[in-house]
Amino acid sequence: MQLFEQLTSYFGVSGAVDGSGQLASQQIVFGANSTAPPQSLTHPTLPLGYSHLNAVSINNHAFSALPGEWTHDSLLTPFHSFTPSKSASPSPDLSSIRSAHFIAFDPAFFTSVLGASATLTTLHSFTSPDDQHVHEAPVYLPATHELLFADTSVSGWLWALDVSTAAIRKITTAPPLSNVNGGTSRCTAAGLCTLYLTTNGGHAPSIHACPLPGNFSTSTSTLQCGPLLNNFRSRKLNSPNDLIFTSGGDVLFTDPDYGWAQGWPGVGPPQLPNGVYRYSVATGALSVLSVGTVKMPNGLALSPDERTLYVADSGSIHGRPIAVDETAVRGVWAFDFDAAPGGVGVKGGGGGRVVHLVESGWPDGVRVGQSGLLFVAVVGGVDVVDVARGGVLLGKINVGDDVIYNLEPVQRGGKDDGVWLLTGKAAVYKAVIKEKGRAL
Repeated sequence: MQLFEQLTSYFGVSGAVDGSGQLASQQIVFGANSTAPPQSLTHPTLPLGYSHLNAVSINNHAFSALPGEWTHDSLLTPFHSFTPSKSASPSPDLSSIRSAHFIAFDPAFFTSVLGASATLTTLHSFTSPDDQHVHEAPVYLPATHELLFADTSVSGWLWALDVSTAAIRKITTAPPLSNVNGGTSRCTAAGLCTLYLTTNGGHAPSIHACPLPGNFSTSTSTLQCGPLLNNFRSRKLNSPNDLIFTSGGDVLFTDPDYGWAQGWPGVGPPQLPNGVYRYSVATGALSVLSVGTVKMPNGLALSPDERTLYVADSGSIHGRPIAVDETAVRGVWAFDFDAAPGGVGVKGGGGGRVVHLVESGWPDGVRVGQSGLLFVAVVGGVDVVDVARGGVLLGKINVGDDVIYNLEPVQRGGKDDGVWLLTGKAAVYKAVIKEKGRAL
């Protein structure tokens, strides 16, 4: 009914609509909409029960055919940063979109994702430009209720942020690791966690004890790190980026060449194609899951049933020197996956399918909610995607002009379910929503 009325309005159809949705009488005047004001980019009201949220609901029909001319300054700006023509400027709508904490593209974003009590707050701000770097490798530590994360521009220490008090401290690893950009953990019932970290590579003391680049393990109690994996049959890995565990204990990780592309000291030219790998901690065997399909493999996640592997492709930033490529892939791939120990890994010969395309920047970290929804860290916030519905973008957790590099759900035995922590360039954010995170 709503679509019918909008289409008839667009084509200048006038007349009464009866109860069946049919025009009782009609008159078509071509071009009648030429002098009509542009449609609002947002719906005037939110669904019943959600009007108190700091949220907007996008009018997709208005966005599908923007009036006049418009420009974007850069790929590295959010979708709402475009500049419309003065003759048809929807600037009030853009201002409300930019300032909203949540942006809905589908009604299910309110009911399935947000809930009526959704909030978004800033836990910690990097007020100094010297600290506004890439903040990656978020790992939630349940014993201390802290978020561990890295500043990829530094060596030897990580941040630890108290989720309750927002107190922040630096912790050091021994030996120090350069450019940590991926992390996960496995914790015991007593709260002792083993951290697993990846690095882009670079110079580090005791390099023979901890060769770089590679994957490393350390304990939260000692912070003494040692190499878990640093080569593929004697060929050095490029720049391991992100890693997760299967329920059977295997490590899945991505290996793009960002360390070399960004010119980090001590990182040599790639010796391997960019790829996605599976490592058996039990046997030490390393196998490749995909090369070639995903150009710049970045974040990754498994569906709740572990039958689908999601891999972010940040191909829109690549090359040496690293540059923006607006026509390269910037989406999330899905692969049919066999998580069983000794299984075939990626099924179908490594072929994948794109389930989400990012309109701005690139997809970085990815996580999956308990119901299977895909959460993607992007320029401007976090995209929430319903893969089961063919990749429908339900909405965005919105941080304005900041960049979210990664995200992590809080997991501590039912407490703080629905709390998500987002690591950005300018701040670390806390989103409290209905959809719970899935433990890695």
